[in-house]
Amino acid sequence: IAPHSQYVLILLAVTFTWLMGLMGFARSGIRQHWHVYGVLRDNSVDAVTPALGYAANVITIVTLVFFALVMFIFRARARRRAGAGRRQRPGRLRCGSRSASRSAPSPSW
Repeated sequence: IAPHSQYVLILLAVTFTWLMGLMGFARSGIRQHWHVYGVLRDNSVDAVTPALGYAANVITIVTLVFFALVMFIFRARARRRAGAGRRQRPGRLRCGSRSASRSAPSPSW
């Protein structure tokens, strides 16, 4: 598998997540001062919809933070797996493995 394909897959995930955030804002922005559009108007003081530019910046930051956290988790797991072989003490056994010094039980027939 070409390395470029992996970058494209990550870019697609970022794009889809970012677009879902923007479309969620667009959906709520359409109902600007309404709880139920055309039926129940929101007359409270706090009824405000932020500007598109502000919402896009917030959604972009949240998307980047989310993917940074996901990348951190995968990187930490990969480092843990890579370091597991080096840190193993010679006298200890890992679950499911056999030491060279211990022989397998011989059958008793």
